Amino acid sequence: MKLGNVKDLAIVGAVLGVGYFVYKTFGAVPEALNKVGSAIGTGAADFKDFVSEAFFGPRYSMRFFIVNFAGGVKHAIPIKSQEFPLGVDEAGLFSYGGTKYRMKEKKTAAGATEYWAFKP
Repeated sequence: MKLGNVKDLAIVGAVLGVGYFVYKTFGAVPEALNKVGSAIGTGAADFKDFVSEAFFGPRYSMRFFIVNFAGGVKHAIPIKSQEFPLGVDEAGLFSYGGTKYRMKEKKTAAGATEYWAFKP
């Protein structure tokens, strides 16, 4: 065996050893990234709720109703708030396209809730 061959084998062995070490050490990186991303997302959602509560009060909500109109048309109508003054109020009244409507709930046979718009 020549010295050059031993040197080449040592280099190949070292590269394989480093590669195995890197594989074992960083093999858990995707799982760690998932955990970090989940923690960031949860923290951001909690922060959004805190900001909503602090600046807009406990009744502030970004909730929208999907309201069915005549002719099979559906529109997203927000709950009335400072940000959406023309949204649906406690009595179910709202304006859309310059026309006033009253929203009523309807339970489907499957138990889901549908919202329908009627002229008061």
